[in-house]
Amino acid sequence: MGTGSSYTATGLAPNAPYFFTFLANKALDSLWATKVQSFTTLTPTLPPPLLPGSAITVTGGVPTFTFATVSGFKYRLAYKDALADTSWSPVIAPPDFPLPGGWSVTSPGARMSLSDTSTVGQPQRFYRLEAANP
Repeated sequence: MGTGSSYTATGLAPNAPYFFTFLANKALDSLWATKVQSFTTLTPTLPPPLLPGSAITVTGGVPTFTFATVSGFKYRLAYKDALADTSWSPVIAPPDFPLPGGWSVTSPGARMSLSDTSTVGQPQRFYRLEAANP
């Protein structure tokens, strides 16, 4: 490489340390300078899950949520029976959303549908869709 050159590294893991060496030579190939540097890649920002109103259907009192996913992310649907409740509980959609966390398998990027079959007899329920990069 010459003066003002750059190099783009691809395929680096998120939130990982990397080390690289700068080596500069004079025109006659005698060592001029060497320097080892390090950096840590950034953790990617999480794309917000989108759940448009048209993605929610209710059949027989059971709501189903259908949404687009991003490859490599996990998703879960959480609920509260009242907004004043202090914590959200995961909607468990067997077999791929097991306890304790209720997270999905890692998405290949396909659309996903979740149904909350525990709503029978509930006068109201509030939901949020969460995404995580495992």
